[in-house]
Amino acid sequence: MSNFIGIKRGRGNGRNNRGVITVRNRGGGSRRKIRDVKTSYCNGEAGIIRLVGFEYDANRTGEIGIIREGDKDRLVIIGKNMRVGGLYKSIRDEDSRVGEVGKEGDEIEVGMLNVGRMVYNIDGKYSRSGGSYGVLIGKGERCRVRLSSKEEIELDCKTRVRIGSVGIGKKVERRRRMVVNLAGRSRWLGRRPRVRKIAKNAVDR
Repeated sequence: MSNFIGIKRGRGNGRNNRGVITVRNRGGGSRRKIRDVKTSYCNGEAGIIRLVGFEYDANRTGEIGIIREGDKDRLVIIGKNMRVGGLYKSIRDEDSRVGEVGKEGDEIEVGMLNVGRMVYNIDGKYSRSGGSYGVLIGKGERCRVRLSSKEEIELDCKTRVRIGSVGIGKKVERRRRMVVNLAGRSRWLGRRPRVRKIAKNAVDR
């Protein structure tokens, strides 16, 4: 049983800020709580963390894990090939060799990496969904990163990133492959019945 209590999160149910339906056939469904996920290891300072387990969040596609920093446990978004029991670093040392030896899951300043490295959790804002990543494509006074969407962003070379790509949780993969063979299952997911347009009044189509 997880010790991490989720935060209650309301749903829009297809309505905008005025309560007007803008997306049809949405509403109801099982309640979901969102987990409070930290954006950095060791609050951005140098240190070593251990991955001690996984956690599930119904509101995220990225895999989240439980890390241990000293005597504290925290939740973070983890990389694709990170394993339970593995040790990972938060690196601040200005060592040029880090670009060669930094392993997946290590947190580092983007300016210390070689061009071409895959990174995620960029500045705690970009590349946080399941399977996403950015690629470092240029270094200079500022660093350029190309995101999965092909958008290119400029960052300060001191910006913190993690090496690798975001993992996709087993429960998320199972949810994607799930066959909805019950009418009730659609309702659990927050999907309401669709009515054929030809069966509606003209004004309601």
